[in-house]
Amino acid sequence: QEHQTHRKQAPAEDQVAPPYPNTPVGLPASDVTALVMSQLQPMLEGFNRSLEHLSRQVGILTQDVAELK
Repeated sequence: QEHQTHRKQAPAEDQVAPPYPNTPVGLPASDVTALVMSQLQPMLEGFNRSLEHLSRQVGILTQDVAELK
């Protein structure tokens, strides 16, 4: 009687799963850039609005400090 042991083997180095399995492999760089920018754009716009708001507040505070002198 032959006894077989089933062991899970580690994948070979060239068979390692990609870190993002749902991402298609082999996209042209321009497509990757467009995809990244489409995801970043709303965040960057929000950051820009925050900077503009802070800039206005600093301007107001600068005027207030000048009036106190």
